[in-house]
Amino acid sequence: MSQPITHTLHGTPNPSLVALRVQIRQDALVSDPTLLPAEGELYKDFPGRILTKDWMARFSEYVYVNCDDGKPPGPNPDGRPPGVQGAEGIDGSATLSLLFLPNLTQEQKDTAFRTTTSFGNHRWPPILQALAFFKDHTLPRASFGTRYGQGAYISGPTYYVREIYQCEVNEGSRFILEEFFSDTPFDIPLYPVPVPRAVYFDIPGVRGSFPECIGPEIKIPRTQTASSASYITGNAALASGAISGQRYPATDMEEWEPYVLTDQQDFQNGYIRKRIRVIPPIGNDELIVQ
Repeated sequence: MSQPITHTLHGTPNPSLVALRVQIRQDALVSDPTLLPAEGELYKDFPGRILTKDWMARFSEYVYVNCDDGKPPGPNPDGRPPGVQGAEGIDGSATLSLLFLPNLTQEQKDTAFRTTTSFGNHRWPPILQALAFFKDHTLPRASFGTRYGQGAYISGPTYYVREIYQCEVNEGSRFILEEFFSDTPFDIPLYPVPVPRAVYFDIPGVRGSFPECIGPEIKIPRTQTASSASYITGNAALASGAISGQRYPATDMEEWEPYVLTDQQDFQNGYIRKRIRVIPPIGNDELIVQ
């Protein structure tokens, strides 16, 4: 009959750390429920500790993380559903595996144990820096309409627009993968990302739009639609008319800057977190004015 408690060491995603697994026969746990420690309990306070003095010096401060069947996901060799009866001792008795991990500080959890870089294509949206509008009275716009019940030619200024922007690119960018390890779950936050918005304008003399873009606040000014009226009777008079302005708020990111693409965690003999950041390309900051 196998011993009620055995110890084994296992690797973790962090190559500098090992996990301690304590296998307990289920019948031993039934007869003594106190063998199952509380989450976060130190190994030195675990009733089932049987390590020698030298091992205790290394693993006494390990903390209890969880209890499982000690087997990877998937069907058991004999066709039983995974995790139904747990792993088996050498005599065929069902066992449970208690996982103990190093008691890491918050600083250790927040420090990447591995950082790797790669390159690949990534789309960076256009940046609309500004829209400048100019009023021109030398080439007035004229239209025929009715004013105060009389036919009249109504004229007003013409507007021109100047766009200042940085073109979209889809080319090689640097990706940075950071890997973190912890004995407790990570608290993954929300991150700002570039969310483009489209800008539209329709004013006397010019109508247009700018594709999905990021950038600072854009203001479309109030524009004048009429300045004078010439009646078919021969009389002339001043006229007024206007189109209200528009405002497009600045996007969360007003220019290209590094941001987090993904940040996910999984459990592999501890909590492994992988965060990928993308770095914008260098040398593509030429502004276009048209």
